[in-house]
Amino acid sequence: MLNWYLLSVWGGSEGLVKVDLERRIRILGLQEKITKIIIPVRKYDGVRRHKKILVNQKFFGGIVLIKMILDQETWALVRATSNVMDFMIAGDRPAVLSNEEADNIIKNMVYIKTEEVSGEVFNIGDYVVVTKGPFVGFKGQVESVKKDKVRAQMMIFRRVLSTEFGTKDLEKVRI
Repeated sequence: MLNWYLLSVWGGSEGLVKVDLERRIRILGLQEKITKIIIPVRKYDGVRRHKKILVNQKFFGGIVLIKMILDQETWALVRATSNVMDFMIAGDRPAVLSNEEADNIIKNMVYIKTEEVSGEVFNIGDYVVVTKGPFVGFKGQVESVKKDKVRAQMMIFRRVLSTEFGTKDLEKVRI
């Protein structure tokens, strides 16, 4: 049965992993067993050297989604791919991502028009809840604040991850 899994890869090498896996799948003829490989990114307008550019921002670095039938052959293929550290594990088996969780991530991979910076001020140690994006409803604690970006630690996929958000994507939790 086809299920979604999360791969932990070396940060910054997500694109290389995707290209390498696609090439090896084609060579071995495993297209029916491994159907999709996705790097979760969001596109938005940015400015570099006084020119408007399209920026791809990763939701969380070092993670690749893969839809596959997990058996010995596909498990070995994925694990032997360069820059792949491992599957995200739940107990002693690779964690299966539900279709709802995968769909939520995929549907938030859209182009976003740049908006004004939020008026809310965040401080290190504040508790926040995500109001937009693939992690709606997740709660966390602010680690760092830079202009219109907030980095917060959250429990995601049964692991504590440090994730960066725009200030418009978060609200303070009133205690």
